[in-house]
Amino acid sequence: MKINKMSFEELNNVNLHDKIIQDFHFDRLTKRLVIPILPENEYDHNDEVHEMEFLNVLGLEITACDFWCPSPHVLSVSALSKDEENLIPKYLENWCAPNDPFHTAKNFPGENCFEVLVEFTSGDTLSIVCEELILK
Repeated sequence: MKINKMSFEELNNVNLHDKIIQDFHFDRLTKRLVIPILPENEYDHNDEVHEMEFLNVLGLEITACDFWCPSPHVLSVSALSKDEENLIPKYLENWCAPNDPFHTAKNFPGENCFEVLVEFTSGDTLSIVCEELILK
């Protein structure tokens, strides 16, 4: 399944609750983030999603504080509406800062992006801004 800015709400119909995310790989040159999705346990054979591949990643932020308890289990994965976005407005503000010595006149690269929030049962979160998400 391919998801982009026009179809981002489809992600809210995908259930990854209690799946496991232990690691991920980010390639800065290609701006590609790959997250393997592991089953909850050895008896969990009803896996529709085995991997999330984020393309043209503009940015990501993660907490790993184990607020509630140490756990790699996913609580939820959701695509954020414009009103819920946290990273895109922050990146836009930094991009447009006229007093920044690295300010550029180029268009903001996040115009075709959407924001994904992965919440863990630990209370931690992983936020990703990308142009496309492929669920495999």
